[in-house]
Amino acid sequence: MNTKEDLSALERQIKIEVKQGYLNFVAGEKRLEVSKKNVVAAEENRKINYERYSLGSGTILNVLQADRDYTQALTERINAKFEFFKQRDNLLNALGKLSYTNFE
Repeated sequence: MNTKEDLSALERQIKIEVKQGYLNFVAGEKRLEVSKKNVVAAEENRKINYERYSLGSGTILNVLQADRDYTQALTERINAKFEFFKQRDNLLNALGKLSYTNFE
């Protein structure tokens, strides 16, 4: 009887891991999409501030802040990509479909 209970507990644990893995994967996918949009917006803001500065209507401080924001957006994009791939691999692992040949 203990083995049936153990098997049932293991099945529940696997279901929880798969569901959590899926939810984390979807959240990572959304974060990746948002980070793409943030990079585009920061790049456009950077161009606008450079143009204003070159025309004399903007300050160097605005340019530097736009550069900082662009760099931050790129950093967040890299982190979002890393998290996305990590969550994808966690989900594949929970499903028993992770190929370890990529890691050899």
